[in-house]
Amino acid sequence: YNAGNVIAYLQHLGLTPRDVSATLIPKCSVLLLQDLHNQLNPVVQFLSTDLGLDPIEVKDLLCRCPRTLTQSVEG
Repeated sequence: YNAGNVIAYLQHLGLTPRDVSATLIPKCSVLLLQDLHNQLNPVVQFLSTDLGLDPIEVKDLLCRCPRTLTQSVEG
């Protein structure tokens, strides 16, 4: 997987380069190894569509608990 694509995706979600480098990656470096289409995007879609979080709430959640992106949304 491409860490650069993951970083770009996180920034697309509204996270700043500082959020990514100083907060998310130090708390959960495994994020850089996640698959965008099979892992990260489904989790973000679940947060926004199923849970009804707006983009700011998604950003805030990911800054507080970046491991959220590594969880399965399969039920």
